[in-house]
Amino acid sequence: MIRNLEILGNKKIWAVLLASYQSNIGNLGEVAFQWYVDGVSIEGANERVLQVLQAGEYVVAVLPHTSEGEVWEMITSAGFRVEEFEIQEPIQKEYMIKLYDQHLNFVKVCPVSIVTNDISFSESINAGQGELTLNLNLPIDTNYFENVKYIKVFVNDSQGLEDHLIYSGYLSKYVRIYSNNRENIQAHFLSLFSLFNEIYYKQGGETTFRKKWDPAEILKDIVNQVKEAYPNLFSYTAESIVNYGQSVELEIKDKKCGDLIAEIVSGTNYRFFVWADGIIQYKPKPSQISHYFTYERDVKALTIPTDFEQVVNAVRVQYWYIGWPHSWITQFAENAESIQKFWRKEITIVNQSLHWEASANLYRDQYLLQNSKGKQNISLTVNSMYQLEKIHPGDLIKIRNLGVEVSGLQVSSVSYSYEQAVLKLEYTTSLWKELLSPS
Repeated sequence: MIRNLEILGNKKIWAVLLASYQSNIGNLGEVAFQWYVDGVSIEGANERVLQVLQAGEYVVAVLPHTSEGEVWEMITSAGFRVEEFEIQEPIQKEYMIKLYDQHLNFVKVCPVSIVTNDISFSESINAGQGELTLNLNLPIDTNYFENVKYIKVFVNDSQGLEDHLIYSGYLSKYVRIYSNNRENIQAHFLSLFSLFNEIYYKQGGETTFRKKWDPAEILKDIVNQVKEAYPNLFSYTAESIVNYGQSVELEIKDKKCGDLIAEIVSGTNYRFFVWADGIIQYKPKPSQISHYFTYERDVKALTIPTDFEQVVNAVRVQYWYIGWPHSWITQFAENAESIQKFWRKEITIVNQSLHWEASANLYRDQYLLQNSKGKQNISLTVNSMYQLEKIHPGDLIKIRNLGVEVSGLQVSSVSYSYEQAVLKLEYTTSLWKELLSPS
């Protein structure tokens, strides 16, 4: 008999639906099909596949025959609803660019009308925002950036965003350009997080010392020192920096604050990020989905990588033991399942900031966890049907209407422009299997 009859495919008009079933009939012969929409049979729809021409509730009836011509009982699938999406216009938006002095006093608005390039930048988890470049239609002898230190970019859109802050940075340089009888100024702004690499982390004025704390407490201390150097730019709350629950021991020697943060977060499974508002975030992966995308409405493209060159499944971490006697000690671990799947791929990491077995093992295990399972980025392009400026690294997303379940993936980075945002998503082997072999 026929069993497990179901309809597979994308729930959209023009999609191709497939009648999927299993059979325990050893001499299965011809199988007759009849498709229905909203209870009405579709004329000529007698194949295993059907192209959807209208919205509605689809079912398929299957009548199997044996090779000897015997007719078995007809069975009917469960309903498969195809929605007719409302035609929407792209979200309209306007930018506002404000410039400030070194004390964050407002200087002036930079008119968007003199900006000749697309406003685009990126955001990444375990980091912050990227560089923003503005090409300005200004004469090369201008003093336009006199007294200008900081920039803030806001957006207003047709879906209700008002003066929504999307980028903050500081002026790193500007270039006067004369080309093809045209003059313009190219201004380069770096993100606020870049300032973390401008100062050294200190304790009592010293740059060489040992510290054993919860990573969250170390981050708070780092932020406090950066806040002292750059007032009114950064902050944190009890909700934005969450205790990790386990101490790490670091031997710190002439470390810039940004480099130390990168080292700390690479050894834990918490996510670190800081966006335009300057609020420092360090917390576990969220459990609630923030964004629901619809394939072929606001999702323009989904790209899945096949490159597993970055897999590491055998790790040696060398650390300098500061107990007695002093010596270099190696802690080793491997992932047998990963080795069987990807072959052996080894790495030796020498970390001079680690000095005790517990912290070395934590660093080793987290590195192996993050790199042994073929974890790579999936690229998702979202168009301006969606409020792009509300998407941030760390958020969880779900894609509807794809034909397979794509839910709960975390955004690792976003590249923004006016018309689209390109999201890099965490890689999962289960999603890879689902997309290649839907069942």
